[in-house]
Amino acid sequence: MRFPTRGNDTFHSVRDYSCQGTRAGGLWFLIIVIIAMGSILVSASSCGTPSNGESVLLPVSCSSSGELGDASSNNPSLSSDGRYIAFESAATNFVDIDSSAGNNVFRKDLETGEILLCSASENGELGNGYSSFPSISSDGRYVAFVSGATNLVPSDNNGCTDIFRKDLQTGEIVRCSTASDGTEITIDSELPSISGDGRYVAFDLYTTGDIGKYEGGIWVYNMYDVYCKDTVTGELIFCNISQSGEPGNGDSMVAVISSDGRYVAFGSNADNLLPQGDPTEIPDFTADVFWYWNVFRKDLVTGEVVLCSASAGGEPARDFTNCRQLSPDGRYILFSSHAANLVPGDSNEKEDAFLKDLETGEIVCSSTSANGELGDENSEGVSMTSDARNVALQSTATNLVPVETATPGWGNIFLKDLETGEIVFCSSLPAEMPGHCSGGGAISSDGRYVTISITGDPPDSLTNIYRRELPI
Repeated sequence: MRFPTRGNDTFHSVRDYSCQGTRAGGLWFLIIVIIAMGSILVSASSCGTPSNGESVLLPVSCSSSGELGDASSNNPSLSSDGRYIAFESAATNFVDIDSSAGNNVFRKDLETGEILLCSASENGELGNGYSSFPSISSDGRYVAFVSGATNLVPSDNNGCTDIFRKDLQTGEIVRCSTASDGTEITIDSELPSISGDGRYVAFDLYTTGDIGKYEGGIWVYNMYDVYCKDTVTGELIFCNISQSGEPGNGDSMVAVISSDGRYVAFGSNADNLLPQGDPTEIPDFTADVFWYWNVFRKDLVTGEVVLCSASAGGEPARDFTNCRQLSPDGRYILFSSHAANLVPGDSNEKEDAFLKDLETGEIVCSSTSANGELGDENSEGVSMTSDARNVALQSTATNLVPVETATPGWGNIFLKDLETGEIVFCSSLPAEMPGHCSGGGAISSDGRYVTISITGDPPDSLTNIYRRELPI
């Protein structure tokens, strides 16, 4: 059982216009390209934005010369200012590689157009295994990712997927999924989340074997556990543990870390993480709900554990809940849940996105229309701005904006302003871009940029990643 995936993007048929750089070929060719590019920007500017602003759609999954990928790209992770985007792709035409290993991880600079390979050793050797799920630092310098490659660092002999952190300034690559003494962990590692400065990397450990034993330099308590690596000291910190030091008695997964690395949040079905009896105690489960999952936040300085997925009165979520993002200071948390008991009047029986203030206890549902109507289909919170005012949503709902705007059945991206209630549709496409939005939703810290994934119409059904600039 696995909760998340972080996005999905595609588009291909505007290769000659929006993603392809100008080539040598004469004055008339240049004029034609400039006119074509201008018409696309005008078309994009009228899509899904306030009437008094413009929206610019820029390709991300393309080479430095502007050529779109020859295979699909997915799972974008955005730097704080929106300049750098890390993503995974099986494309072989971004940089000079010949890979049959599957997906690699890349970082795109949307200011210069440069694209760099992240899933490579310090001397530039391409990883010999599948790499995915990137997480980028605030300034875009560091990218963490999971990989099955065995040649990214010396002496990688565990035969498991590992978490790596690439320094794109120096080329250094560090394996994060090691014990504090540097011992290899003989368990698969998954889903990294990197701190703002790149020092800390939280991730999941997953074992299909026996649990409750010492293995590969650490103690394995559950099928899924959450750990955090300090890349400066080498310390590996166990996160799903109560303040008194008792390991969680259930699975914990989908770790997200605050920008300063102090807080790690995760989903868990453990009922012993809170002091004096956990109110998330697992009830009798049915075929529809196999245990209740809640979201917790661990303070790695004090050891305190806080229940995040709770109503303003403190009642825990009574249905499946998925952890998504912590604010830079760890005060706010964004998560998604099917629970109907978190806010009053939640009667849509759908997954909704919630933002919780862990200082005041206040909780709001963010997957609502401008007039407060709950989404009529599932909505998932993807990311939020640094001040927690704006939330990017991925949703199949048709009533968050006028019906004629959203495309029913697809993972459209919306931007919700929790102060004004305004919601903006971010997934509209120019006529020159046949296809549909299929995900995305990574947002810059100020809400100016959001990623969308566009999948082309058959037969050219590749997914590509774009960055949309919104008026702020």
